[in-house]
Amino acid sequence: FFDHIVTAHDLGLPKEDPAFWDKLQALEPFDRERTLFVDDSPSVLASARGYGIRWLLAILKPDSKGPLREAGEIPAIHDFSEVMAGLSSVC
Repeated sequence: FFDHIVTAHDLGLPKEDPAFWDKLQALEPFDRERTLFVDDSPSVLASARGYGIRWLLAILKPDSKGPLREAGEIPAIHDFSEVMAGLSSVC
């Protein structure tokens, strides 16, 4: 399902840092209008939105033992298995 997976550790910057997005764009160019970015952190999602990434998705329950998180106005799912189930049905 994925061509590449890049972590903040790979880039040496936190995702909240605006320089993270420039470095990611240089490493793995992407179209901000067509990119889906998924994260469980409101501050990281805000950073992605600030960079111009159009499609954002929040994870409400990244830890099965933890409480649900707030997503605010960002569309959200409980965990990534919901996305994978949807992809499996169309692929």
